[in-house]
Amino acid sequence: MSHMAHHIPPPPLPTGFRRRFPLELSPDEYQRLEDAARPAGSKRAALLAGLAALTEAHEIRAALTRAEDQLATAHTEIAALTTSLTKTDQARAHAEAAASTSTATDRKAAEQAEIELAEARKRIRKLEESLRAERRSHEETLDEVHALRARAVDELHCPRCGKFAGHTDWAAQRTPDGILVYHKPCGYHRGGLLETTSVLARRVTG
Repeated sequence: MSHMAHHIPPPPLPTGFRRRFPLELSPDEYQRLEDAARPAGSKRAALLAGLAALTEAHEIRAALTRAEDQLATAHTEIAALTTSLTKTDQARAHAEAAASTSTATDRKAAEQAEIELAEARKRIRKLEESLRAERRSHEETLDEVHALRARAVDELHCPRCGKFAGHTDWAAQRTPDGILVYHKPCGYHRGGLLETTSVLARRVTG
C-alpha cells in the first residue's frame, strides 16, 4: 500500500496568460528546490511560496522601518517634553524663590518703615512737649512784660531837686534794704531830719 502526501494546489494561472523561462540552478540549489517541492506539491508551488515569502519579508521590513521611525519620533517628542518639563520646573522654582525673596524683602522693608515711623512719632511728641513748654514760657514772659508795663514809668520825681528825672539820670546803690535808685545828678543821699533824699525808688532783691 503506497502512501500519498497531501499537497496544496498552486493558484490557477490567469486565462490566456502563459510564460516560460529557463532556470539554471546549481546542484545544491536544485536539491533545495526538490526538497521544497515535496511539501509544496510541485516545483512551481515551491517557487510561488518563495516569492510570497519574499513579499512578506519585504512587507515586514517596511513595517519594521515604519515602527522604527515612529519610535524615533516618539523619542524626540519625549525628549522635547522632558526639556519643557525641566524648564517649567526651573521656572516654577525660580518664581517661588523670587516670591519668597520678595516677601522677605517686603517684610523687612515694612519692619524698617515701622521702626522709622515709631522714631518719627517720638520726635513729634518731644517737639510737641518742647513747643508746649515754649508756649508756657512765652505766656509767662508776656505776663511779666504786662506786669512791668503796668508798673513802668517814664520819669521819677527827685525830692532833693524837685525835678523829674528820666531813666538816663538814674543810678543804683546796693544797700541792706535792697537796691536804691537815686537821682544821679544830685548824688546819692539817703536823707534824714536835716537832709533831703535823692532816692527815687527801691528794687527789693530776694
